[in-house]
Amino acid sequence: TTCGVSLSYAADELKSDRDIVMAAIENDGSELCYASEEMRSDRSIVMSAVEKNGNVLECVSDELRSDRDIVMVAVTQNGSALRFSADHLKGDTDIVLAAIRNDGYAVEYATDDLKSNKVLAIEAVKQNEWALDCIADHLKSDRDIVKIAVEKNAHTLGWAGDGAKSDKDIVVIAVEQDGEVLKFASEELKSDRDVVRTAVEQNAFALQYAGDVAKLDEDIVMTAIKNDGETLKYASDELRSKKGIVVAAMEQNPISLKYALGGLNQDNELLARCGIWDDKNTYERLSITKATKVVMSTRFSLSESSSPYATKMALALKNHPYFQNKRLYFPNAWGKSTCDPKWTDIAHPCRGTFDTCEKAAELKKGVPKEGECCWRYSFRYQLEEAKETKGFMIQVAEYYQESSRCGEHILGDGQKIEIELADQVGVKVFRVMQPVWIRRKRRNPEREVDERHVESIVECLKNWYDTGCKDMDVTEHVYYPYMS
Repeated sequence: TTCGVSLSYAADELKSDRDIVMAAIENDGSELCYASEEMRSDRSIVMSAVEKNGNVLECVSDELRSDRDIVMVAVTQNGSALRFSADHLKGDTDIVLAAIRNDGYAVEYATDDLKSNKVLAIEAVKQNEWALDCIADHLKSDRDIVKIAVEKNAHTLGWAGDGAKSDKDIVVIAVEQDGEVLKFASEELKSDRDVVRTAVEQNAFALQYAGDVAKLDEDIVMTAIKNDGETLKYASDELRSKKGIVVAAMEQNPISLKYALGGLNQDNELLARCGIWDDKNTYERLSITKATKVVMSTRFSLSESSSPYATKMALALKNHPYFQNKRLYFPNAWGKSTCDPKWTDIAHPCRGTFDTCEKAAELKKGVPKEGECCWRYSFRYQLEEAKETKGFMIQVAEYYQESSRCGEHILGDGQKIEIELADQVGVKVFRVMQPVWIRRKRRNPEREVDERHVESIVECLKNWYDTGCKDMDVTEHVYYPYMS
């Protein structure tokens, strides 16, 4: 035959035909596995086969697996064939050297004595840095060997021994390539100023693996947050409570305000810097002119454990020209209080009116005293201003891929109450559905609210006004982003 694949379908007598078998393995060495036992014990046929595919050593007779010449040819062609050789050849230095020069990981099949051979270990990691995982434990801390591995791939530090993970020079080589491998370093080096600074310079998120001492180091934290403001969440509580640190993080990424502590995530000045609040002059101008009020309904997104999606949406809307002369009320930017012991129990009678709210009388009339009055009273007040100025409510429905209700857009309990309030006041609601692909592309957060998304919302709003604002039902706005 001229096509080796046919041998597996050949009659038994043909599988013992020397010419046919030779023709088959000439095309594909692995066809030897379909030949008869007699052919698989024929030295010249086996030699021809392993020259083509070393792994057919698995199919040959025990006698030929002990044949040094055949095994040498097999491992030279494919280092992993070493695993099929006779045990005594797995301790043959020349055989093992030939195997690991083809595939460094083949050292896994060598005898324990040869796995402890430094020369062979060096050859193995030179060919395949991940072979570090297969050599003797004491060599995993050998400076020369580990250095070769981490210079090729920083993540091999994870396979290194404790001695290498405590070697400052080795760890620096690794974190210079990828700061996140700081997680493999010894506890001592995770707090070493030079090591951690090098790591966060390469990857700001390496700060999460730093030791407590490093997370208290203002210089290290500033280096990280200037690369990515969201790494503020990994700094010490003390630094997350320092206004200067928080401001620096916000300058890189306004959303990082959510990780501030000590009440800074509700600080008026910082909220204005973040862009969630209007500055004083803009606020007064829009208030005097009775500009259209737009009320946001969101899950709380300025707390550390929450999703930042609603905040990003609010910022994107505020920055769009269509909203420049509108007043955007973002409830997450205000301190909270409530007359409901459970805060968001929809069965609680409070609906933000004088008669239903259980707060003191002075806290449920006039301009809301944020942080003291009930959040439902405050929210209703904003809705009434929206109605008076022909405004509307934008409710953000976030998509949850990892929950007991996997794959759904889920409203928070407070948002369900806000829908009732909007209906009672008579305010139009546009429910913006978070695009599904956002959760699938976690490593690309800047695309969570893109320009096309905001433009599509604006078009929806304009259409409502153009048609005389007659449709007062909840409008669900679904945006289908390009998957590029």
